[in-house]
Amino acid sequence: MTLTQGANIGNPEESFKYFANLIHNAGSSTADCGIHFVDLLRWFTEEEVTHVGGVGVATEPEIREDEHNLGLLTMNLSGGSAGWIEDNWSRITRPDNDMELIGTEGRISFKFANFRSKAMEREGNQIEYFSKKTYRTELVPLPHSWGKQTHKMLEDLIRQIEENLSVDSHIEDVYKATEVSLAANIAAHEKRVVTLPLPINAKRPDQEH
Repeated sequence: MTLTQGANIGNPEESFKYFANLIHNAGSSTADCGIHFVDLLRWFTEEEVTHVGGVGVATEPEIREDEHNLGLLTMNLSGGSAGWIEDNWSRITRPDNDMELIGTEGRISFKFANFRSKAMEREGNQIEYFSKKTYRTELVPLPHSWGKQTHKMLEDLIRQIEENLSVDSHIEDVYKATEVSLAANIAAHEKRVVTLPLPINAKRPDQEH
């Protein structure tokens, strides 16, 4: 999974301040945005992350020594799956967003409409499926709403509030995705593989002293 974002070419200095602020609060671009990819991978695989590795580098002057804006997070999961997330924000990064799952029988990838070519953007989001059995690739366009796909989530949230439903599973998902992201910051800072679960007193690298 790859998410790279660049500053607006019209005003790169002011534009990057937005990304820098997010990194200051999370410790890295990976922890701020890669956390969502961690959540997706746990959902796709129904496995838990057991080991986390990470590398990171700071290429912009606003980024502190204990932070990074270019990062790579690697994960081993309990069922034998593995995942990696590249998350880069800078003034010079080429914007891209790519999600791909690779298995023993093929691969499936996802591409948002605004990351497709201009000619194909009007056909919506795209799922690409490749089968090892047939050795053929199938492209499946999907309609989209030109915005974040949050309508169904808001409907579910309202229903949970109105019906007083338990949200324990959501809280657990948030906790575990956050734990992986924190472990990625530690792994990148200390240059080591981090085993989960983290000890209860684990801290961000910048909070050690």
